[in-house]
Amino acid sequence: MRTVLLFAALLSLALTGCGRVLDRTRAALSRPAGWLGGSGKSGPKRETRDPPGLARARELLRAGEKSEALATVDHYLIRHQWDANAHALRGDCLYALGRYTEATDAYEEALDLDSELHAAQRGLGFAALGQNRRAWREGRALDAFHHARRSLDLLGQVVEARPEDALASYGMGLAAEGAAQYYYERALYLRDSRQDLHGAQTMRDRCARMCVQGADDVRVYQDRHPSEAGPRALAARLHMRRALLDHAFDLDDQAVRSLRDALAAWEGLLREADPDHAQARDEAARCRALLKRWREDAAARQRAPAWRQSP
Repeated sequence: MRTVLLFAALLSLALTGCGRVLDRTRAALSRPAGWLGGSGKSGPKRETRDPPGLARARELLRAGEKSEALATVDHYLIRHQWDANAHALRGDCLYALGRYTEATDAYEEALDLDSELHAAQRGLGFAALGQNRRAWREGRALDAFHHARRSLDLLGQVVEARPEDALASYGMGLAAEGAAQYYYERALYLRDSRQDLHGAQTMRDRCARMCVQGADDVRVYQDRHPSEAGPRALAARLHMRRALLDHAFDLDDQAVRSLRDALAAWEGLLREADPDHAQARDEAARCRALLKRWREDAAARQRAPAWRQSP
C-alpha cells in the first residue's frame, strides 16, 4: 500500500509540473523558424523575418488566440503551400491547441519541404512529448513510453546538430522523465507480483539511467536560465523518483544520495528562483522527513540480530 501511495503522489506531481512546462514551451515554439540563429548547417543564416500573413498568425499565437492563428496560417497556405516555415508554424498552432497528432503531420510536411528546418525538427520532438503526457493521463502506459522514447530520439538529433539549443535539451529532460515513469511502474509491478525479480531489477536500472540522463539534460537549460523554477523542479522530481525506487529495492545508500540530490534541487529552487514556491517548500520538508526516517530504519536494521533481519 505504501508503494502504491508513493507512486500515485509522484505521478500526480510529474503530470502537474510537466503540464506547466509544456504550456511555457508552446510560447517558445511560436518563435520564427531559425530563431536561435542559422539552420544548423554551414552557409548563410536562414531569414527569420516572416511575410505579413505569417507574422500576423505568429502574433495571434503569442497572444493566446490559438484558433485564430491556425485559421490565419491555413489561409496563407492556400497560396503558399510550398512554404516550409508556414507548415512549421501550423504545427505550432496545432501543438498549442493540444492536437499533437495533427501537429506531428504539419511538422513532417515542413520537413518534407526543408529537411533541415530547425523549428520543425524541434517541434516534432515536443509533439511526441505532448502525446506522451496525454497517453499517461488516459492510462495508456505503453503508448506513453513509446512516445517518450520517440521524443528522446527526435530531440537528441536536434541537440546533436545544435548543442546550443537549450530548449531541446530541456525537452529531452522531460522525455527522460516520461520514460523513467514507465520503468518505475514496471519495476514496482514486477517486484510486488514476484513474477520476474530479474526483470524488476532491470527495470529499476533503466529507470535510474533515465533519471540521471534527464537531470544532465535539464542542467543545460538550467545553467542558461538559473532564475526559472521549472528546470529545478524537473531535476528534483527525477532525483526523487530514483530515491523512492532505490528505497523500494532496499538500496539504502543509493536512496539516501538521490534523496539528498532531490533536497538540494528543491532548496536551490527556493534560493535561486522562487523563495515563495509552495510546492518546493512542501517537497523539501518531505525530503528532510524521509531522510530522517530512512536513516533511522537503516540504523535499526544494522543493530538487529541477523536472524531477525528480512531475507
